[in-house]
Amino acid sequence: MPPQRNTSSQPAAGATTPTLNEMSLAIEDSNHLETQKVPEDIGQGHTRTINIGGRIRLINRDIIPRETAKVQYHNKLPEQATVGAITLYGDALTDLNNTRHQLHHCQGNYHWGHIPRDDGSIVFRGQKRSCILYFSVSHGLLTQYPESMGSIEQSSLWRLMTGQEGGVSAPRVLSNEAICTLRDLVSSPITTPWDWMRVEAKALEIVSTCLFHYDREPTDTSDIPLSRDDRKKITNARDILIHRMETPPTIAEIAKTIGVNTFKLKKGFKQLYGTTMFAYLRSRRLDQAYELIRSGEMNVTEAAFEVGYANPSAFSAAFRKAFGVNPMECRKSSYQVPSQIHGA
Repeated sequence: MPPQRNTSSQPAAGATTPTLNEMSLAIEDSNHLETQKVPEDIGQGHTRTINIGGRIRLINRDIIPRETAKVQYHNKLPEQATVGAITLYGDALTDLNNTRHQLHHCQGNYHWGHIPRDDGSIVFRGQKRSCILYFSVSHGLLTQYPESMGSIEQSSLWRLMTGQEGGVSAPRVLSNEAICTLRDLVSSPITTPWDWMRVEAKALEIVSTCLFHYDREPTDTSDIPLSRDDRKKITNARDILIHRMETPPTIAEIAKTIGVNTFKLKKGFKQLYGTTMFAYLRSRRLDQAYELIRSGEMNVTEAAFEVGYANPSAFSAAFRKAFGVNPMECRKSSYQVPSQIHGA
């Protein structure tokens, strides 16, 4: 859930605690767009709010912190809305104090749920881009259907997402294509009525995709206990995959390096990040290749080898499946993904 400034906390003597601007996820009646820069003492980036009157509110927080920062927050979320967080770039860690739950935000994954009162902290890694898109969707939009289909009670909707009548869901993963759609959505100009229609249509499409995943893949109740040390080790395993994606070590080698057994590593990784280690690696490889090709930094063959694909044909097939376009067509496409934060 999104961080807000903790107005009650006081910095230590002689020190200044960096704070993020307050965010409200209350859905307002009118359409409007607002962009705020991240305070300079935190780093570079912006928070962009898109409010679609009475239905959906999107808040995209895109940051490169100067240093690793832990931001405390207290936030009262809207009671008549369901809130989601989708990670478009990078990673962060949220501690929800009132539920004793940690949210591991990782590029491509998402959480949904309902927490009327939300307080805790979020940790951003220094000099690492973190871009999280928060959704607030009115319950009326999610629960009302044609009379012939009946309606869904709010508690049933939460149970579908979380396995209980409230709380936050286990992480799930969106496709590379869906993540690219959202990146485009939050960075494109909105100046005409048709732009607003496009934003709402795309936002509804993503919300329906997430709900479809919950409906087809019920929440896994067989989680294994993970200590704080276990979680830190599994995060280190993810970092190893990212840094060595062109020649990744085996799961057994990673398990030995971080000091856990392979069962805990595989089970714990999916528990924290919502996907398997293999699927995560494949997604990050293709995402990096997309950026390299789209920016013109590399041609298709160079990008394939850069991210660890020895067979260009296999790379092209995987790329087409992930993004719905051939890599050779990628540069020609009008669809763009921003390569860096505006103003960075």
